[in-house]
Amino acid sequence: MENASNVTHSSTTVSKQTSTSTLLIIQILCYSAIIAVGTFGNILIFVSIGTKTKRKISDYFILNLTITDLLCCVVSIPFDIMELVLGYWPLGLLMCKIVYPLQTVLMAVSVVTLLFMALERHRAIIYPLKPKIRGRYVILTIIILWITAFALVTPYINTLGLHGSHCIENWPGKSHAKAFTLCVFVLLYVTPLSIILAVFIRVALRLRNSNYTITRAFGNTMIGRQMCEKRSKRNVRVLKIFVSAVVAFAVCFLPFQVMWLWNDFGDAKNHKYLNDIFTFSYIMVYSNSAINPFIFSALSQKFRSFIRRSISRKRTSIQPSYVNRRPSLGAILKSSFHNRRSRTSARIHFNEDLETPMKSLVHE
Repeated sequence: MENASNVTHSSTTVSKQTSTSTLLIIQILCYSAIIAVGTFGNILIFVSIGTKTKRKISDYFILNLTITDLLCCVVSIPFDIMELVLGYWPLGLLMCKIVYPLQTVLMAVSVVTLLFMALERHRAIIYPLKPKIRGRYVILTIIILWITAFALVTPYINTLGLHGSHCIENWPGKSHAKAFTLCVFVLLYVTPLSIILAVFIRVALRLRNSNYTITRAFGNTMIGRQMCEKRSKRNVRVLKIFVSAVVAFAVCFLPFQVMWLWNDFGDAKNHKYLNDIFTFSYIMVYSNSAINPFIFSALSQKFRSFIRRSISRKRTSIQPSYVNRRPSLGAILKSSFHNRRSRTSARIHFNEDLETPMKSLVHE
């Protein structure tokens, strides 16, 4: 009986190690794909806007969001992969206190920039007669935003430390950790999503009513029908931008936020599949950095044209090469999830249509 028990226990241990190793490989492959797609797509967007001779207000915000996406792809995710592969944090206390807060900064900057973009679109469409904000004021606002974000993570830096060879949070008590989780959920998910939804509803109503205004002004004439048709196409494009941005934000962030609420306020630590669920939530959050370029390119003709030209130039200038890529599985590693929500920088990006869809409202 004792031998049978030992065999059963040994079989269970091997099964768990195999499952952990498989999950780790899947996670690293997903992270690598996000890095490749996100870096390529966001560089194209950055170049397409950066080469413009004249930029609108939204262009500055899009550039800022693109920078945070690029930092996520080239800083955040690679550090996660390094820690997953090694099984520990190898860069010491100083880098622990620099890298982890940096991810919180990226997340905060992204969400607040999102709100600025939503409010700017709201101002442009609801109050088209108001003077436009100058570019230098937008740049100054973005600089202040980054400084404020770094200042806000100062208390969080004090909670970070090395526990053995792992960089983890060391809160004075469980109540502090719960308060932090709740603040992140309210300030970086519920509040921005609610504001965006309210802005979306008001803008949608205004866009719908604008067609009625044109019809009333021009009647059932050819000019009136043409203006309504043109306006309707622009309205659909604007609505797609808002809907895509809200859906991407809500879907990518929801599993992550729910998991940490469950972890700190519930009994998630006792769940046998906690490791798998956390892995899925992190992949979802990081994938937002790779999804956003597709939102931009799908809803903007200029972005699509720029991407097509860039790809065609690469095809004509680079000869195909064939390399066998056989990733080494290495030793069986245990995946640890002491990293909290500070290891993410997923953001939702609004991309306004490159031409303000409400220009004709000036003549209402």
